[in-house]
Amino acid sequence: MYLTKEMQEIDEFLYLSPLFTIMCPTIWICLIDLLDVHGFSAELKPAVATLTRLFNETSDALGGTRAPPAKRREIDDNSRKLGTLFVKLNSADLSANASMKLVQLCQALDVGNYATALQIQVS
Repeated sequence: MYLTKEMQEIDEFLYLSPLFTIMCPTIWICLIDLLDVHGFSAELKPAVATLTRLFNETSDALGGTRAPPAKRREIDDNSRKLGTLFVKLNSADLSANASMKLVQLCQALDVGNYATALQIQVS
């Protein structure tokens, strides 16, 4: 699948970036549950809310806190990826264009317009 430069930036932060923002005794992690999402700009707050809602819905579908170990690792991995994305969004490490595409993508997902969401992803 072809991704635009902006979507590649988002993809890199979701899948490749080191996790670094919250120090635990032995590792650096960035979990969505531990982040303060109140500092986001007004234009990014709806996207953060959408991604958080989707994360919670999929986590619950996988079993939540009672998920089997393999699914729990999947939930934790998704949490770290979204947490890292949120940190990047909040610190303006993503380009304005990539951030706006993410907002548009989340708006399309919110209204169930998956064809538009796909077009935004590949445009």
